[in-house]
Amino acid sequence: MSVTLNNNCIILSHVLVKNNGELVKHEIMEKTVDIFRKLNPGAYIILTGHGVPLPSSLEDKVDYSYWEPTIRSEQFGSGHPFFVRHAYLHAQEQGFTHAFKSRADCPSLLANVCSELHQILSDEGTEMVVTDMTSFKNLFIGDLFVYGPLDVLLKSWDTDRWDCNHGGLQNYANIWMEDHGYPRNNLSNLSPPHWWRKLLVDTVSFRVVEEMKCINLEDFWGELRNVDVEQIQDTDRYAWGARWNYPHQLNTAEFYEEKDKYND
Repeated sequence: MSVTLNNNCIILSHVLVKNNGELVKHEIMEKTVDIFRKLNPGAYIILTGHGVPLPSSLEDKVDYSYWEPTIRSEQFGSGHPFFVRHAYLHAQEQGFTHAFKSRADCPSLLANVCSELHQILSDEGTEMVVTDMTSFKNLFIGDLFVYGPLDVLLKSWDTDRWDCNHGGLQNYANIWMEDHGYPRNNLSNLSPPHWWRKLLVDTVSFRVVEEMKCINLEDFWGELRNVDVEQIQDTDRYAWGARWNYPHQLNTAEFYEEKDKYND
């Protein structure tokens, strides 16, 4: 029996809210949800995280939320795998085949973002679209902005194989290697094995966050709190990492130049 594609699912995570001056994060998440709602009519929005409980005004705006009042401190800095996997499982239970996962404080200004990302997968014949922090020189897969089939995502975000004593980037990369028949590195060793570049270019599509039009509301909240961000023309200056001029591990042209080498 054929499966009908059902991919208009947006998962928002990677946020915890402490009681010491971080309540503004509720407002940031609410604005993030509002933007996704407006640009993605009919999307099923899932919000997961931990810390100070969500206000009802925010809970009412999402289709499903899972929020733990006690902070799981080990999840911070390691990709929040417990909460991400919970969201993936719920999405699959709801009948979705694919999902887009973003930070809950970083909306994408791409209209119909799931359709846009699915087109990339279809055009390039890959398993997943990934963004910043994915690297050739370090054993990293960017874990903040991801789109792919839920069966692929659930396999890789296996919390039994995720070691929260290490960052999400190297956890994701090592599990991705394992899922494709390669041995894992020691998680402290960020030097990629010789097969890493070919595995990446064969299995994922890559875009920098500027192309995804991801606006980092948390970093620029003082400036953007009362701004209609959909009207911003120069979105690059508000991208994730822009505030501290974070250097790209990889850019899109570099990724596809490397892919072309293996296809020649």
